[in-house]
Order: sequence, then structure tokens, then C-alpha cells
Amino acid sequence: LFRSLDTIERDAGAILGRAVRLPSVRGRSVTWLRLVRLRAPGASGAQVLLRIGPRMAADFASIFILRDEDRFTVFDAFGRPLPMPEGEVFSVAVHGDLPDSVIHLFRVGAYVYGVESSDRAVADELVAELQSIEASSEPDEPAR
Repeated sequence: LFRSLDTIERDAGAILGRAVRLPSVRGRSVTWLRLVRLRAPGASGAQVLLRIGPRMAADFASIFILRDEDRFTVFDAFGRPLPMPEGEVFSVAVHGDLPDSVIHLFRVGAYVYGVESSDRAVADELVAELQSIEASSEPDEPAR
């Protein structure tokens, strides 16, 4: 069930057809749990499940990387649908038992990233690292 970061990155790259680098979540204990291939109407890609912190007090998170097929839509101030713009992070609170749960979504080139976490600070950190990784990567690097 537990996998190494290198294995998850390699397998996610095979699913997406491009090199994938995931955040290191500096200074935190990370357990990479699982990689799932996603296929849904209008979206396909990969989801990575991880646990951050010690087992008894862990925060759980998911990272989604989806091919942007022009189906991710946001709405302007007048309610008109627009393609998701690049460089902007959209956040949605997740209602439930954990009041700090959130989903952040953003687009980089041909991919939409989603980060879900039970801790907003963890989600913010994951998004910042993913954006930094993407900013330093070559566009459409082939899978390793």
C-alpha cells in the first residue's frame, strides 16, 4: 500500500504522458499512500493520496493532476462561464467534521491541479510547492 515518491512520480508520469514531480512537503513527515488513475466525463489523469504527520495526528491530502480538456469552467462577476484562467487559485471549503478542510484548484498549461486537505495550511503549502515545481519545469517534459 505505501509507495516511494519516485515510484509514484514515475507511475503518474506514465498515466499523464509527461514527467511528474510532486512536492516534498519540507519539514514534515509524509507517507505516500496510493496513486489512482482517474477517468471521468471530461477529465482524466491521476490522483495521489498522502498522509502528512505522525499516524495518530495525521492530516490527509490528495493531489489531482488532470488533463485540461477545456471543461474546467469558472464564472465571472456576471455569472458568465469562462475557461479556467492560468495563474489563479480557486478554493472551495469542504463542509463536514473538519472545519479547516479545503480544495484548491489551479491550471498550469494543459493541466489542472487539485489539492484537497483536512488542513488549509497543508493545502496552501502543497499548492505553493506544485506551482514552484511547474514554474521551474520544461513545458511538456516527456515522462521519465
